[in-house]
Amino acid sequence: MGTLFNFEIRYLLNIADYISIKPCFITKRERVFRDRTNPLDIYDDVELYDRFRLPRNSLINLINELRGELEHATRRQRAIPVELQVLVALRFLSSGSFQNLVGDMVNIDKTNACKIIRRVVLSLKLRLRQYSKFPTVLESSTL
Repeated sequence: MGTLFNFEIRYLLNIADYISIKPCFITKRERVFRDRTNPLDIYDDVELYDRFRLPRNSLINLINELRGELEHATRRQRAIPVELQVLVALRFLSSGSFQNLVGDMVNIDKTNACKIIRRVVLSLKLRLRQYSKFPTVLESSTL
């Protein structure tokens, strides 16, 4: 019985020599960093108004006001800045275009554009009464 056992071990060791066991490594995809230039830096005042329907100073005030709600609490360095979030949502609202076309303007995919538009619109909704005033019955009757 001892010789049979020794034979089996030698046989298994010989097989192990012929089998090449390759280490299995998971290849990690290289991260792609997209160029997300700030449209406030690129466009002049007329182009900004044509694209976003607000003058530059109003855009900056709106961005600063929404910054607390839209800024991501992340340690990642490639989070989408608040400026781009607000401008993507305003472009979508002002043009009536598709989300993927609006996202393509600043190299953001459709999924992120959808999330951004939703977050900005909900933030603007909270400030609706602060910035919009509907006419009263008396005011509307005189119009």
